[in-house]
Amino acid sequence: MSEEYDEIQYWPHKWSKRLAEDIICVKHLELAHEDAPWLVYIRGGYWIKYSKDHSAYGALPFWKARVRVCVPEYDLAPKVKMTEIVKQMQTMADFVLKKAVEEGSKGVWICGHSAGAQLAARLLDEKWLKTLNTECRDMFKGLMMISGVYDLMPILKLRDVNDLLKMDEEEAKSQSPINTVTNFKAKELLGPKFKTTVIVAGDESPAFIQQSENYCKILNQEGMEAEYLLIPDHDHFDIVENLRNDDYVLTERFVKEITG
Repeated sequence: MSEEYDEIQYWPHKWSKRLAEDIICVKHLELAHEDAPWLVYIRGGYWIKYSKDHSAYGALPFWKARVRVCVPEYDLAPKVKMTEIVKQMQTMADFVLKKAVEEGSKGVWICGHSAGAQLAARLLDEKWLKTLNTECRDMFKGLMMISGVYDLMPILKLRDVNDLLKMDEEEAKSQSPINTVTNFKAKELLGPKFKTTVIVAGDESPAFIQQSENYCKILNQEGMEAEYLLIPDHDHFDIVENLRNDDYVLTERFVKEITG
């Protein structure tokens, strides 16, 4: 075989039967065009278990809708404390927002589930938002928080969790999203069209439902115009597992919000 033939063996675009070699790479990249919006999904696991590898189930419908999907990793307790996990997610969000600005993206939406909803909600932090430049603040379009824990004080009583987290009352209060809400829009720390949605499964415990109701109420009292959404006939797990389905109510809602 010639040297030229050997080289061609490693150029996949020359072997496609579907499209011409000068077109196929262009078509391949169309689903990841530079101005594509971002969806960041922060997983749950009570800050002590699981990884991003368990949480990419919802990526495909959004990819097909030409949305870039990011499922970030974070360190777990007892390796790190709650405050450090929050800082890691703020650092991640800073990176994604800057990347989105650099690429001319249409916007960044951040979704969190369970413990991940608490971490997403902690991005509504006045001190952190002040570190962002105006372009990044405008790029940050919305939060979708699903079946989250927004008041960490009850977690202090969960021995299986807090034996690893080792939170005291001071840290639990400081990292509880219910205690960090202000009118971020009025202070020009977020864009005027920033959208906040607090979502909870209908088959959650009364405590989880109450947490979501209370947090949404506090957001609205502070002028953040949050929307509360209860998804009936779903539990803590399939409320996000079903994001893998194109026709699921939350998938359709998120795709419309992000791409509309």
